[in-house]
Amino acid sequence: MKTDHGVYAVRYAGMGELRQVEQWLAMNKATDFATWKSAVALNHIQSFNFVYAGRDQHIYFVHNSEMPRRNPGWNWQHYLPGDRSESSSGMPICHLNSYPRLPTQRRALF
Repeated sequence: MKTDHGVYAVRYAGMGELRQVEQWLAMNKATDFATWKSAVALNHIQSFNFVYAGRDQHIYFVHNSEMPRRNPGWNWQHYLPGDRSESSSGMPICHLNSYPRLPTQRRALF
């Protein structure tokens, strides 16, 4: 991508991930919250907001994504060099418990 500032290479988490269908199917087949949450934890979908609302009156929101942990050695407010992979490549993917989420207690809304 060319801009007035320079040329940029675009890279994003989940490039080439083909297991999204596996996660969608597991979420669809879930019959309770624990099974659904395990399906979301597969983390094969690059970025999506999910809401669970079950018969058990449990409601849960989570932003699921393949977000790599940012390398703390870089200033993420500035341009990053494109000739080094240590800026984010190879960094571990964040765990489900670190995603933005809004859990509710059972019957909290009823």
